[in-house]
Amino acid sequence: MSVSGVGRIVVGVWDEIGIAAVLAHFALTGAIADDDAHILTALRRSRNDLADATRAELREYLSALDEAQMPGVVSNVKGIAHEIYFVESENADGDSVTAEMFADTNHPDYDVILRDASTGEERQVQLKATSSASYVREAVDELGAECVFVTEEVARSEGLTSTGISNRVLTSDVRAVIGRLVDAPTPLNYLPAACGWALSMLLLVVTWRLLRGRVSARGAVRSLAVWGAVKVATVAAFLAAFATPGWATWACLALGVKVAYVVYRTRQRVTA
Repeated sequence: MSVSGVGRIVVGVWDEIGIAAVLAHFALTGAIADDDAHILTALRRSRNDLADATRAELREYLSALDEAQMPGVVSNVKGIAHEIYFVESENADGDSVTAEMFADTNHPDYDVILRDASTGEERQVQLKATSSASYVREAVDELGAECVFVTEEVARSEGLTSTGISNRVLTSDVRAVIGRLVDAPTPLNYLPAACGWALSMLLLVVTWRLLRGRVSARGAVRSLAVWGAVKVATVAAFLAAFATPGWATWACLALGVKVAYVVYRTRQRVTA
């Protein structure tokens, strides 16, 4: 294909290039670190209706909470994240003991099952992620010290088994991840930049046609107004679809079809 043909394709898919760049930036800057991904898992386990939630749906849930509700959510998610981190650590330490969480996050009394492959022993323990010694003592009085594992700070002060996880650090991490979810941009936040990208090519093409005498000044203004509105509406529709749970796949398909059609039509015209 000639250079002019490639140029026509670039012009034809200019808007889609901008949308693809926006989505790539959104995906890269919105990534959650591997360690933080456990906190997202904990958030999904905190409610049955969040079990299969996308990040957009998690953001929608968190954004609907008021300030009075947020501390309870943080505490609940922190407790579940504590279990996830502990189980991962226990299963990676190379000894004969393995750990497993109960399928039900509201399992009575206990949170984790410990199994010793060398002895066949199995026991259940409760995990506490807290800075409150009195809260931990209640669990010890009820279940026994051997059945209560706690975060590092209380483990030192109360002489209990530590999970090796800091309550201070875990609390900070949970708050940070929830904060990033609430404040995370959506594809629609990129609308001004994506529209600016699309309109820049329209302005360039119309100006070129005007200078070449292929359109009058009045026609140029009309083209900018009409096609500018079409481009803004198209870009907005695509970004809105990508921001809507369940629509992203269809939006990707539509974007791909549009690009394929432009390439096909341009090749037909060039070779005709």
